[in-house]
Amino acid sequence: MSYATLDTRAVLAFPLTGVRLIEASAGTGKTYTIANLYLRHVVEGREVGEVLVVTFTNAATDELRGRIRARLFEALGLLEQGGGTDDELLAALVSAVRAAGREREVAGRLRLAVRTMDDAAVYTIHSFCQRALAELAFNSGQQFDLQVLTDDRELWRQAVQDWWRRTGYPLDAARARLFRDALGGLSAFRVLLQPLLGAQQKRLLPVVGDPAAVLARLDALGPDLAAIAGLWRRDGARFRGILASTKALSRAQKSPYHPERLAASLTLLDTWAGSREPLPPMEALRVLTARCLEDHGLRSKPPDPALDDPFFVACGACHAELHRLARDLRVAALADAAAFARGEVRRAKEAAQQLSFDDLLTEMHRALTGANGEALAAAVRQQFPVAM
Repeated sequence: MSYATLDTRAVLAFPLTGVRLIEASAGTGKTYTIANLYLRHVVEGREVGEVLVVTFTNAATDELRGRIRARLFEALGLLEQGGGTDDELLAALVSAVRAAGREREVAGRLRLAVRTMDDAAVYTIHSFCQRALAELAFNSGQQFDLQVLTDDRELWRQAVQDWWRRTGYPLDAARARLFRDALGGLSAFRVLLQPLLGAQQKRLLPVVGDPAAVLARLDALGPDLAAIAGLWRRDGARFRGILASTKALSRAQKSPYHPERLAASLTLLDTWAGSREPLPPMEALRVLTARCLEDHGLRSKPPDPALDDPFFVACGACHAELHRLARDLRVAALADAAAFARGEVRRAKEAAQQLSFDDLLTEMHRALTGANGEALAAAVRQQFPVAM
């Protein structure tokens, strides 16, 4: 692969066939270069409807169309009226046209191009996809009376709400509690889900199965949690005494073993153990875990053998598994809700014969990679022999 600086001489010698790449950063004259290459294509016989120029925004499209029209008009004026110019590229281009005796021919082409610039194929990428899908509907597989939906947020909002209702409402108390703890409320879940919504499917890792499969893992944890609750009812006073009296734990204000914070957590555990509810309060259970005891141990004090009680190890295992369950449920719910919402929104748009701006891009890609993709690409190439 060879590289060259695109100065005036290079623009005039730039090949007008094949696939070429021009790299440019901001403020380096991309629009100027496109206008000059467009001018060369018109001089060489292309009509404005044959040269496709695609950009990203409506403002950029309007500016580009105006700059191209002005460039064509400058060249036409120089060719018809004569005189000199400080523009090196225009001077060289007009000189070459005159040397070849093509003044009348090229002037006619430029005049026609200036008059028909309103029909020039200068589009945003979304507008180009919309036109291609609609005008080449036989090959794209789209309907002729396709409508562009400028704002599809309400469709997505309704689809996510439907998923929440269908998935969360039938759950029993334990699963509903885990569902709520893992996902938060509907508003919080929408914030988490937002990056995954859209016409293009995204892959979410790790792959953990659907929400029902993750929630089913709660059954296997039930006996262990029941055992912890039973031990707390029987020996809670002893464990409370260990945690309250040991010298090996930090009692700093932000430590979970600060007297006031510890008392609040243990009260929550008393309530849970006495209620027979299957799921413990997660933050309260955390103070009973071997990991939390280790993290908040005082390095300046000798270890307390009482903190090595198997009860704290068992609490740590259950807490870790509940944490994994919540994490996996969050991942599974996000993937499942995104897939569900994508299908619901697609069906709603198909029924209303609508596409959003993002849909235009994905549908064009789908059409080009589908059964009629080659025919669609050939039709686009025939309509636009030149694309920039």
